[in-house]
Amino acid sequence: MYPNNVQYYSSHSAPQISNAKKEIENYLYRFSSKLSEKSNFITEQECNDIINRIFIKYIRDDLLRYTWTGWYAIGQNAVKKEIIHEICEFIKIKCRRKMRGLLRALYFLMKCYKKTKEKLYHPDSNYVRNIIKPNFETLKIKLNIL
Repeated sequence: MYPNNVQYYSSHSAPQISNAKKEIENYLYRFSSKLSEKSNFITEQECNDIINRIFIKYIRDDLLRYTWTGWYAIGQNAVKKEIIHEICEFIKIKCRRKMRGLLRALYFLMKCYKKTKEKLYHPDSNYVRNIIKPNFETLKIKLNIL
């Protein structure tokens, strides 16, 4: 890794914000488009929002915080890593929410199933008195005859 003072070795000014942002977006386009195609957890719009939110951190007074050398030596990689980290964290949060929702729904369905089963097969229920008991009695009579 380069030291932070590498950016001061250049006498050139920083690249324009639009060019720097385009370079980052072109690099991350493949990453974000693959994610949005294969994952239901993130869309391209959400990826672009994350890119814009993080890129703003590296702008000071309508200029990049880095000189030309510093941008290509340090800044570009730092921005890429931070954006990829944020995208992965965003996906993790959405996955956790989805799993939590699925587990809660499963719990409530199992709870309702057990309550229904207990009510249905309770000895005093209408189902047992009117359907199961007469069928049991007819089978008992047939078995006793044989």
